[in-house]
Amino acid sequence: MAKKENQHYVPLCYLKGFSENQLNINVYDKSLKNNFTNSIKKVAQITNFYDLPNEYIPFEAPEKFDRFIEKEFFSKIVEVEYSNLLNKVKERAKEWVQHSKPDDFLVLTADEKNDLSSYIAIQYIRRPKYRKRLWEMYSSITKQEIEILKAFIGVAHPNLKDEAKNLKISIDEQYSSVLHAQYLLNFSLLKELASAILNKIWIFQISLKQPFYTSDNPITSKAHLIDKAPDGIEGFTTEGLEIVFPLTYNICLCLLDKKHFKLRLNQTNKFEIVDDKMVFRNNMFQYFFAERQVFSYSNDFDLIKSIEKNI
Repeated sequence: MAKKENQHYVPLCYLKGFSENQLNINVYDKSLKNNFTNSIKKVAQITNFYDLPNEYIPFEAPEKFDRFIEKEFFSKIVEVEYSNLLNKVKERAKEWVQHSKPDDFLVLTADEKNDLSSYIAIQYIRRPKYRKRLWEMYSSITKQEIEILKAFIGVAHPNLKDEAKNLKISIDEQYSSVLHAQYLLNFSLLKELASAILNKIWIFQISLKQPFYTSDNPITSKAHLIDKAPDGIEGFTTEGLEIVFPLTYNICLCLLDKKHFKLRLNQTNKFEIVDDKMVFRNNMFQYFFAERQVFSYSNDFDLIKSIEKNI
């Protein structure tokens, strides 16, 4: 059995942007209805989350697959460059605020935007919530296929009809990690999702006062046209969609549908300073979309306590 290891579905390089000392982070737990401080190594993680069960690893080369997703894909490929990009955005935001850069100052180069789109797509897919949805869909389809097979056996072989009807077939839930890995390493899927993200108006919001929250499910969205059905991969091309993704405690990336928000096209790939009202709005998204925990640079969770008091 593999050694127990905490594996992050929200990476450490990202969580550090919401930590004052790069080690600890302020947490609000929706289930406990309480806030506390914890190590960033102990939040947004599940023990052996990306490990593949031995029975699904090719016998002839188990060492090649041992924690491949965690150690080879995330640690060596994704998170090194992801961290570099986050640091570039932070440095450019600091420079923009301190030196009053001109209106045509662009945050990222075309290549950097492409890369960040990919890392956002990966972050979206690597979540436990995504795996859970995949597994529910896979289990439902598999159960339907089993019922069809049993019905076919009963028709094709009437003498086996009773045996087929009483046939019990179990679905191994351990396979969910394999299914998830297939999606994480499906580069066509990642490219399509990244393309949908890239084809938005990118606005980098800067808060000079209140910190942005993040959470264990940090990519949030709001549909501004309720009569529009979800469109495209994961609904990311839906008309009127807004995606809100905090990058650090004082920078939040807002991705806007180009058609509905066409008046903001000239603001794409630029910084803008937002007021406390916008920060509170974005922080509410983090609270409502969080699976369980909300994270903050400061220990001020009065907004959440106020929300819960009035629910």
